[in-house]
Amino acid sequence: MDSGRSTGPARSPDRSTILVEAELARAIERLEITKVETLLELADRMELPNEVVEQLETAKTEMETGLDRAQELTAI
Repeated sequence: MDSGRSTGPARSPDRSTILVEAELARAIERLEITKVETLLELADRMELPNEVVEQLETAKTEMETGLDRAQELTAI
């Protein structure tokens, strides 16, 4: 339902907004990496098939790449 109010044109985010979002992305990536590392340890203890471990390792590598990108954005 349209309220009839115009929010105006979308503004592009300023530098501080971009930095805050990048810092949040870094925090999220670090949490995800920690969780995947825990899953990798469990997979090892449970002697899960190699294909499971490989998928987790791939996911971890992708997350580390995301963390690297986020760190580049916040480098001053």
